[in-house]
Amino acid sequence: MSRIKERFMLMRPILIPFILYIGSLAVTSSWIEANLTSSWILWVSLIPLIPSSWMAVMIVQLLKKLDELEQRIIYEAAAFSFMITFLMILSFTFLSVADVSLPHPTVIVLFMAVLMVVGKLWGNWKYK
Repeated sequence: MSRIKERFMLMRPILIPFILYIGSLAVTSSWIEANLTSSWILWVSLIPLIPSSWMAVMIVQLLKKLDELEQRIIYEAAAFSFMITFLMILSFTFLSVADVSLPHPTVIVLFMAVLMVVGKLWGNWKYK
């Protein structure tokens, strides 16, 4: 139980930017739907980048607080996830010549997240 509590304490700094990110997504998407002809639509659509950038900085700081082995496992999982996703997108790009469409970005993000979990589990098994 103490490990879960310790991890929760590490994750706390990410909660505020995450909540702001979700809130900004909701507000901007509803504003964009109501103002499709506005000249401000591009700038409003970029608003969620502010809390997401803050969240990315906090995640990097969180990773610095982990021990070296845990950092290595996460970095290897991220590299694994990134490379497989990159190769998948590249393959679909070449397949577009044969009228094969690229999957929806949400599917790509979910695929990348699943690969990150698989890479993390593989790293935990590898270094156990």
